[in-house]
Amino acid sequence: MGKEDLKDQLLAMARVGLSLAMLMIVMVAGVVLSKKLIPDLNPFLLLLTAIGSAVGTFIAFPKVVKRQRTVAPPAKFAIREDFSVTDNAVPLALEKLGISIDSVQFADIPGLHLVEKDARSVMWQNDEGDIVFLRFIPEPTRNPVPLSDIGGVREQYKEMVAQQGAAMIDLDILPYSDIPCMEMISKTRMQTMGMAYAASATLLLRDFSFNIAFHSQERGVTGFRDAIVADKFLAKYASTQEFEAAFYDRSSNPEAAQRNRSDDQCYDVDFPDHPLTRCRKFLRDLRTHIIIMPEVRNAKPCQM
Repeated sequence: MGKEDLKDQLLAMARVGLSLAMLMIVMVAGVVLSKKLIPDLNPFLLLLTAIGSAVGTFIAFPKVVKRQRTVAPPAKFAIREDFSVTDNAVPLALEKLGISIDSVQFADIPGLHLVEKDARSVMWQNDEGDIVFLRFIPEPTRNPVPLSDIGGVREQYKEMVAQQGAAMIDLDILPYSDIPCMEMISKTRMQTMGMAYAASATLLLRDFSFNIAFHSQERGVTGFRDAIVADKFLAKYASTQEFEAAFYDRSSNPEAAQRNRSDDQCYDVDFPDHPLTRCRKFLRDLRTHIIIMPEVRNAKPCQM
């Protein structure tokens, strides 16, 4: 008899024993209480109550045992105190090429503090509370629109982002060590007030990609950049219709956040601490500090 079979037999015996014990306890307690409190209590009703309690215990016992025996699934990665990974989740084909989360580095960007790391992602935070992610995506890159068609790519992502309730602000494809990299900035409304902004740079290889994302949100007084720039545009146009047409670049989703002229890069100098300005600064810093290891530079590029 195996260990699990023996456990099941012991649990079945305990189940029966506990039910009988509950039957006896309820009957004895009922007899004692009925004599003191309810002398006229029907003995048959007392017996039904005791049997009901025993049946309930018989049914509930295995569920309680099952909850106690259920253990949390093992963590996907075992991470040491120094954030090194003890379990390898990278596909074997990429592992043989030496490609890992450490194949792309930019930790020299000033102000980044490591928060956590596993086999496919790293997270940092800066002193302002902005979050930076590096994600290794070991899956083939799929481009419905050729990367060489930058207009088509922008339209595709503008629509995709709009359906998620956000607005695409900028999108460009630049070479990072001769690897095509898609840089994109977007914004979305926060649940309370204000906007959250995200800048991303995705290194596009044929069989995998690396995504670097910077997340920053408005804090304190929100919407001042939009309001100040909008006021300048209002002074130029006689009607609201003319202002709306000039100020907004609307998407197909009217419920989503909308890009407007205050998001233009020319206004960054007037709002140096705004999260959108910080997004663009991060991308500039990334181009300067990123280190792409030879195993990535030598991998097959994504088709343009």
